[in-house]
Amino acid sequence: MQQAKMGTMSAGQPMPQTVVVIQGQGQFQPGDWEESLFGCLSDIPSCLLTCFCPCVQYGQNYEAIHHDGCITQGCIYACLMSCGLQCCVHQGLRGHIRQKFNIFGGGMGDCLATWCCPCCSLTQEAREIKYRRHEAAAKGIAW
Repeated sequence: MQQAKMGTMSAGQPMPQTVVVIQGQGQFQPGDWEESLFGCLSDIPSCLLTCFCPCVQYGQNYEAIHHDGCITQGCIYACLMSCGLQCCVHQGLRGHIRQKFNIFGGGMGDCLATWCCPCCSLTQEAREIKYRRHEAAAKGIAW
């Protein structure tokens, strides 16, 4: 629990009330990505999986966030990848990951990351999911 008090005001102005902010349990604290976009080599297995079969990594990331759809989403990703349009679905998943973990950013950043660096984005997301899963277990946050 955090408490913030306002100072005294000049004559004639009402004194502000004390504000109590209770950090919600069961949520991730807002912040930046814990894992770097270009830190692919810190997790060699996900790096290799993403390099050689990105549709599988995308399906696994989707499954971790939505709890279903691994094969279907992987196939959709593979079909879109054949014509270079995988970022159309990938940026949506990246947005869901940011939303679930309270990560700062927006749609434009998601679009640029998934279009310019799709493999780096997929491995970053896989590492972030792994990190946040451990954090959730340690803090008792429902997954």
